[in-house]
Amino acid sequence: MIITECQQLIDLSKKKSELTQYSKNLDGFQTRQKQIQEGINKIYPLIQTLKVFREQGIINEELTAIKNDLLKFVIVVEQNFKKNPEWILDNNNFKGNIFDQGIKNITNNLNRKLKNSWQNYLKQKMPTTNQEILNLLEKITSFKDTISQIKRLRELIEKIEYPQKKEEFDLIDNYVKIIREKWNSLESDEIPDSIIIFLKAASNQGATLNLLTEEVKDWIIKHGLDNSIRITLIS
Repeated sequence: MIITECQQLIDLSKKKSELTQYSKNLDGFQTRQKQIQEGINKIYPLIQTLKVFREQGIINEELTAIKNDLLKFVIVVEQNFKKNPEWILDNNNFKGNIFDQGIKNITNNLNRKLKNSWQNYLKQKMPTTNQEILNLLEKITSFKDTISQIKRLRELIEKIEYPQKKEEFDLIDNYVKIIREKWNSLESDEIPDSIIIFLKAASNQGATLNLLTEEVKDWIIKHGLDNSIRITLIS
């Protein structure tokens, strides 16, 4: 009887140890799962945004290096986890700090590429009229409403670091289209046509030297815009 009870106590003790170890391992598995999932959650939206950029022809760069690094990591973890689940709990095997730093490097790299690509896209699409010229033209009665609308749309565009979904891209692209249309439609009896033509050209693809007449030059100097306009050579 005593021997049986002792054996039962031993069995219960072993079971308790096994359950305790299982509980400890379960916490470890959940921690690793959370860490990996958080890393994926950080990268996934950027990958989706990159996909939109590529579909719109804004960026053509492949992410081969990033994909390969992630794929290698996933393969190593999966293979070792199948052989021995407890492998993933050992910090010498699963280097959490290196994993987190890798995720950070990837997200920073993607963010930088998306920002730069978006800014370059806007420079090509939007009139490059600076704030000084807009402020000046807004004082002209016949331009006031149009310039105010242009400035409002520019502010909406500038608030967005870069569009993350196709719907956002389409919305901003429409804003840019409206800005260009409104800028190109500017006409006024208060300003000579030669000046309007020059400002429109200078704010889009660039004005040719023959458009810089004495009348235009005098008007630019008179209104203090001589330091706001640059003449460049196109090869």
